[in-house]
Amino acid sequence: MIDEALFSLQVGQLSNILESENGFHIVRVLERKEAGRTSFVEAQAEIRKQIENDSKRGLVEAGLVKLRKKSRVWTVFDGDFSGPELAKLLGRRRR
Repeated sequence: MIDEALFSLQVGQLSNILESENGFHIVRVLERKEAGRTSFVEAQAEIRKQIENDSKRGLVEAGLVKLRKKSRVWTVFDGDFSGPELAKLLGRRRR
């Protein structure tokens, strides 16, 4: 339904209220470009940027996996702490 409105509206025209499974929408066509091909030179920069981002994301995720394996993370809610154990743990935190 939204696609129909986008392709049928003139540039600058505002749609009526459109309802979809995600909610209500009002769209306006700001500009229209003719379909065409992107030259390799234009696409190359975008492809390079995407590859770099994917590589960085992979390195960050690998680093996080290593950190999670090395790090011991817990809270006072982990395990069954009571009485002296809990007091000892809380005492260490306040120092």
